[in-house]
Amino acid sequence: AVLQREGLRYPRIASPTTDRSASRWLRKPRRSGGGRGIGFWNPGDPIDPEKEYLQEYLVGRSLSGAWVADQQTVHLLGVTEQEIGDQGNGARGFQYSGSLGPLLLGESEQQEWIRIGKCLHGVLGLRGLFGVDAVRTEAGLYVIEVNPRYTASMELIERATNCSLVGLQRDAFEPGRRLHLPSAGFETKQPRLGEANDEANDKRDIAAFDSPCRNIESLRVGASP
Repeated sequence: AVLQREGLRYPRIASPTTDRSASRWLRKPRRSGGGRGIGFWNPGDPIDPEKEYLQEYLVGRSLSGAWVADQQTVHLLGVTEQEIGDQGNGARGFQYSGSLGPLLLGESEQQEWIRIGKCLHGVLGLRGLFGVDAVRTEAGLYVIEVNPRYTASMELIERATNCSLVGLQRDAFEPGRRLHLPSAGFETKQPRLGEANDEANDKRDIAAFDSPCRNIESLRVGASP
């Protein structure tokens, strides 16, 4: 309801009356992490609503945004691309298997991410470090999941910037201290072209950006098998 009210996109969640014939659906456990237990739902299969739910499957580029917020302000730290189901990293199916980035964002996409962060901070009151998993489709950016905590892709940003995000987390909650950070203005660098992204055939654009932590380089951080 919050995302809808703010005009942000998100995949449909099936209810008992939802017409499921026009879309593919993911069967997702209510208690899980890292993409474990997620798979395609087969029409006719029973669903236990206490333990799982159906979410509309979207074809696109799997991304993750990272923010830090204090009581008054929220700052976009960076956006990375998620690698899903990479068997070389010991994953399968929809399991998280690593991140790549930070990514170069165009002005309109940067503003989309900033709107998401402002919504979660202003409406839900999120504070400290938090992340959002999203899918970039031909129609736009869809919010998949909100993680009010330090996320796996933040490790990549820390390595790329040599900056402690845990330190920012501490500062965000220390009484009387505000985050005095520069604006998140993105600086274009020569992109490196990566492999085609599964079904979306997107290319990975690697860049540095002007964030609270400087000296960003392109890195890949893989999940442990």
